[in-house]
Amino acid sequence: MSTFTAPTLADRLETLSLEVAIDRLLHRQTKSWGCFRVVEETRTCYRLEVDHLPPLSVQMGADGYTYKAWWGVKGATAVVVRKRQPKLITPTRPQSPPQSRPQSQSPALRIQSSSLAGAGASPSANPKAGAKANVPANAPANAPTATPLTYEIQWRADARSTQKQIVVNVVQAIESRIQQLIDELPDEGIKPRVVVTQLD
Repeated sequence: MSTFTAPTLADRLETLSLEVAIDRLLHRQTKSWGCFRVVEETRTCYRLEVDHLPPLSVQMGADGYTYKAWWGVKGATAVVVRKRQPKLITPTRPQSPPQSRPQSQSPALRIQSSSLAGAGASPSANPKAGAKANVPANAPANAPTATPLTYEIQWRADARSTQKQIVVNVVQAIESRIQQLIDELPDEGIKPRVVVTQLD
């Protein structure tokens, strides 16, 4: 027997109200009605106020890619976006197997080889002609690859379900906004990417 309970109309309205408040917050717009309100602290910092919960402040960079959010008065960071610069990755080349050293010939064999070479022996009998066979062919150098510029959204879950849900919605909204900015970039070179990481 299924124990799934469909969300009530009140739950849906509350979720919609939270999404509207977060959208206004990230667009730096205030909201003074409802159970989720948005207050301007500074030109780049806005605060989400919820009844019976500490406020969630969000600091936003002018470029639209950097964010930092925390509960209360400079409490523990709940969300932060870190910019990871591109890195060059050079594939490691496989090591060649060690080559065995040729055994030294006795004076009699050296004399015999010399006489064969002077008598018009085939190239395979000439030590100088066969020396190149012991040199392994160099594999073509693999070109290094570059990782794209990465915006990593790091977030920390809260033990309280209501605060966790608010943080999850904020993370999703930030990810959507950053991805929209990336999609609007010209199709030249490697575009940045955005990833989400939950911290312990």
